[in-house]
Amino acid sequence: MKKFHASSLCLFMMLLMTSILFGQPGNIYTNFTGSWADGPAMTDRGVTRATTIQSTFTGTGAFLYNQAIGDWSIKWCGSTTNYTRSLNSMITGLAFYSVGSIFWNHDMECQLQTNYYYTMVIGKVAANNNDMSILETSYNPINISSVTQSPASNVSSSESMTVTVTLSGTKNANEHIYVRYTTDNWATSSFSTEITSFVSNQGTTTIPAQAAGTTVSYYALSTIDDTPNGSDIDYLTLRLNNNNNANYSYKVSDIIWCNTQWPQSGTISLGGAYNVYAQVYADGITVGAGQGAGIQAWIGYSTTNSNPNTWTNWVPATYYTDNGNNDEYVANIGPAPAGPGTYYYASRFQLGNGAYVYGGYNSGLWDGTTNVSGVMTISDLSWCNLQSPASGTCAAGGTYMAYAQVYAPGLTDAAGQGTGIQSWIGYSTTNTDPSTWSNWVAATYIGDAGTGNNNDEYQANIGLPLSPGTYYYASRFQLGSGTYHYGGYNAGGGGFWDGLSNVSGILTVTAAPTVTLQTTSAPAGNVSVDISMTNFTNVGSLQWTINYNPAYLTFVSISDCNPVDICDPSNWNYSTPGEITTVWADYPGFVANGKIAQLNFTYTGAGCTDLTWGDNPTARLIADDTYQPYTGITWINGQVCSCGSSIWWTGAQNNDWNTPGNWSCNAVPTNTNDVTIPSTTNLPVVNTQGTALCRNITIDAGASVTVTTGNNLTIYGNWLNTGNSTVGEGTVILAGSTAQTINGITTFENLTLNNPAGANLNGNTEVAGVLTLSQGTLAAGNFLTLLSSASKTALIAGTGTGSVSGNVNMQRYMPNKLGYHYYSSPFAAAPISDFTDELGTIYSAYPYVGFDTLQTVTPFPNFYLYDETYAQTTISIGWDGASGNLLPMKGYCINFGGSGGSLTTDITGTVNSGPLSIPVTYTSSGNAWADGWNLVGNPYPSPIDWGATSGWTKTGVADGIYYFKATSQYYGTYASFVGGYGTNGGTATIPSMQGFFVKATAAGTLGVTNDVRVNAQPTFFKSTGTVYPSLRLTGYQTQNTTKTDETVIYFNPQATNNFDSGFDAYKMMNNDPAYPNLYTSYNGSASLSINALPPLSNTDMVVPLGYMTKTNGSFTINASEILNFDPSQHIYLEDNQTSTIQDLTLNPVYTFTTTANAPQYRFFIRFSPTIVTGIGENSTSFVNAWSSGKDIYVSHSNTTLQKAVLSVYNMLGQQVITDELLGSSTFRYTLDKPGCYIVNIISGSDTFQKKIIIM
Repeated sequence: MKKFHASSLCLFMMLLMTSILFGQPGNIYTNFTGSWADGPAMTDRGVTRATTIQSTFTGTGAFLYNQAIGDWSIKWCGSTTNYTRSLNSMITGLAFYSVGSIFWNHDMECQLQTNYYYTMVIGKVAANNNDMSILETSYNPINISSVTQSPASNVSSSESMTVTVTLSGTKNANEHIYVRYTTDNWATSSFSTEITSFVSNQGTTTIPAQAAGTTVSYYALSTIDDTPNGSDIDYLTLRLNNNNNANYSYKVSDIIWCNTQWPQSGTISLGGAYNVYAQVYADGITVGAGQGAGIQAWIGYSTTNSNPNTWTNWVPATYYTDNGNNDEYVANIGPAPAGPGTYYYASRFQLGNGAYVYGGYNSGLWDGTTNVSGVMTISDLSWCNLQSPASGTCAAGGTYMAYAQVYAPGLTDAAGQGTGIQSWIGYSTTNTDPSTWSNWVAATYIGDAGTGNNNDEYQANIGLPLSPGTYYYASRFQLGSGTYHYGGYNAGGGGFWDGLSNVSGILTVTAAPTVTLQTTSAPAGNVSVDISMTNFTNVGSLQWTINYNPAYLTFVSISDCNPVDICDPSNWNYSTPGEITTVWADYPGFVANGKIAQLNFTYTGAGCTDLTWGDNPTARLIADDTYQPYTGITWINGQVCSCGSSIWWTGAQNNDWNTPGNWSCNAVPTNTNDVTIPSTTNLPVVNTQGTALCRNITIDAGASVTVTTGNNLTIYGNWLNTGNSTVGEGTVILAGSTAQTINGITTFENLTLNNPAGANLNGNTEVAGVLTLSQGTLAAGNFLTLLSSASKTALIAGTGTGSVSGNVNMQRYMPNKLGYHYYSSPFAAAPISDFTDELGTIYSAYPYVGFDTLQTVTPFPNFYLYDETYAQTTISIGWDGASGNLLPMKGYCINFGGSGGSLTTDITGTVNSGPLSIPVTYTSSGNAWADGWNLVGNPYPSPIDWGATSGWTKTGVADGIYYFKATSQYYGTYASFVGGYGTNGGTATIPSMQGFFVKATAAGTLGVTNDVRVNAQPTFFKSTGTVYPSLRLTGYQTQNTTKTDETVIYFNPQATNNFDSGFDAYKMMNNDPAYPNLYTSYNGSASLSINALPPLSNTDMVVPLGYMTKTNGSFTINASEILNFDPSQHIYLEDNQTSTIQDLTLNPVYTFTTTANAPQYRFFIRFSPTIVTGIGENSTSFVNAWSSGKDIYVSHSNTTLQKAVLSVYNMLGQQVITDELLGSSTFRYTLDKPGCYIVNIISGSDTFQKKIIIM
């Protein structure tokens, strides 16, 4: 249909002259449904108007445009001769402008299909012809619901803009979504990358970074055109969202200038405050009052005067004030460095998420010449000493106060204790450098001292824990977490210990003086009782009374005196039966350390009778030519019994416990005998198993019992040791039936409790080997210590039904305390504060600012746990602060600083035993490798076996375990273990107090019982797995064979080509740049340190081998173990870069050169039953293949129109792509997994094959 109106040339001219009064196209009048109708309403798109109509028939549809519904004074229609319009293209100027009833008044037509949609687009030119288009789609175009941008504001010149487009539903595959943008107000425009991926109807694209000052306008659109351009896109747009014709826009700002304002330099003491100020200017942002929006600031520092963009230590700065058009910020960087030295500092600013900009001191952006880094000098303790005494003597368990002074500029000058200073007095049995000592007693501040009271003085009592002997002592001071400084003594005031002028003090610890009446057993007849004195330095006089029972004993004589004149009858009065009185004096006196006299009696043998000291016995020493009373003498009563329950060691023949002649009454003790071991020449040694027995045992001062390796001494009563604390390398067994006690100070190698009534510790008891609790409860009472040394760590066996109650102290020896160590607690609730004596101040916090690992908090933490639920795409994000108590089965990470050397740590608590468990979490971040890592730990005071056949619950937990091994303060390597195979020293035996990573595959539980415990001292060794064929590869810098990394490939009948949680271990990358990273991959996916594969067959198996290094140079791959392969099997290393193939079974060492961060998958390991001579490739003239990123491109130029068949295989022989190629074209295929692929194309008789690497 067409509308007809009467016309005349006059009317036409009049209307043409006044056409400016008429509007634009505003309504469409159509016959798309079998009848004419207005609408639907047209949407104003800014440049065009458009609407979408659905056809109800197939055939020719008619339409025209008019100004408004019912207004036919103006229309846009077809000409008198050509009114058919094509689809899906811009039609230039063919919507003819018609006024009234002039000649151009025919309808426009187009071909319709039933139920198709037609988006009608027309220009908005008034009073003239208009461009137009008719866009045919089989679907109703999707609406663009919203458009958002990130960052929302403060966009810098280094930032691209991420635009998120939200659709009203799922788009059709033929709808193409773009963002169109302009930087010159639409004089020109560009298009973003097509948005092809939508999640929940949302997709993103980016607008590239623009220069500062640029205003960017943009809108989102959908179109039928997959290669849009600005010339016709307005007419090929299905839908758009242009912010109601206002368009979306943002202006690019930038930091134009910044500096380090002041100070230029300065000096502080370690831990002191040092405020650094910096200013920044950003056009339009810092000009107004207050802090400019979106600006972040830091002050960074480094020990090298290098470009700040290479520094890693940055302290967040806070807004301070406005300074003209600039904003000024401040940060205190003084407490951040760990030690004294010279530090260089500069400012760093960032606008939004833009590039960092660095400021120097003088006038602007850091350039290293005019605008440079500031210099901060951190001084340490300037002086310390051992003030007094130079030497001294004290009795065991006595008081010995040592004093020391320290000076730190700006800290100790003021009245009171200097902030951040810690002090100790240490001691050693060897006169060596105090920095090697392990025994340190915390000292307390007692006041100001020195000239002008500029020093702080400290004191400590070091006498209390010492047994008799000679000790050397010195002071130790530390400022904050800085370096230890050691003070030595000099009569002139002393200073830093040097072993020459400033030396250690000397302490002689003597045993407490004792006077003892012997306890002995004998048959009826003559018996002698010795009087012994020990630990007397110069006896000048004696005065005492000895009481005895004359019904049992008849005094006969005094003999065997030392000195001889003690036996002079004038010194003794024994006229009264039952009483012997002695009064003796001599000058210059004598040293008493043994037997001084022997009392001889006749014994009735009727039973036991006591010999006791009377009231107020005295012994005096001669000092300064005067007699002075000894203090602290122990007077020990004696006893005579008939041969029976109590017997004494005499050592009359040798040192064998089981020789009868070595015992009083000529009988080896049984479980009914109480034995006493006095100080004598031959002391007893136990050299047998099961035959050395006694009930109660008393070891006198100066005496000892030695149980040799593999042998045991069984005690059925109590243990009292006042002699040598060490018992040898064997086992002491407590096997009574009533509660037993251990008194005194004793170090056992092995101790077994096999008494249902239990035992109590009443003195300091140490175990160096194994504590076995067969039955009964051992009440520790804070007296039990499990020792650790370079050779072994004591353990509590998990066998038996016994237990330990009360607190236990457990040590862990580290040969090198450097850097990070993973820890766990063997106790139910040991406090984190137990590590204060090793760390000084414990800093436990989340280490980063937000999730930016380049921005660290200060002071940097030294105590962490790991929280897997942070769900970030890097494992670094999970570290967090720990507080309170160490939790059973929880792993912790502790940084012991940058100084090496051995260290023995210790913690205290009640021991764990029996079933324990901990939940493991799995939080998806989109990066499966980074998800599921849980830092757990050994919860027992004994090693545990990860490969134990019972006792483990591993719900949702893969079977690999991972340890960190520090190589410096912040760097190290990882060891792994799974399925019987370990790398870098990883084994199934997990020591006590050891933390380790496991990887959860889902939320689950890791649980243990005592069945997993190792109940004897373990032998640690590098695991070589089982009888499966296995290949161990070791990588290292050719000139440094000690800094290595390993990977293992083995063939297990239960393994698959995918990740097997029971047999494969992920690769946790070493972060020390001196160590390479060596690993394999499965299916071109995740990196593995241990890779289990199905058994080899008669076809080749190819495994991608990754080698990553942070340095340039020569490197070596060494097949360090090739085990259990069939002799006919060949194992090749293929170097894809040099096209070199080397048979590792003939030559296991391959050396090559590479550069830092070179492509990782340069190498492949080929397991082949045949001899391989080269990497097979062939080409033809009609085809080529290459890769770029994740894409494979195939160029096919066969002009014969013959069909070609494309097949792409991974290195496991699995077909991943198949396609038919026809004609001349270039085809693109996207692969998600990196690795090596074989491209194979067959076209008639032509064959093409090529190896392609996808990164």
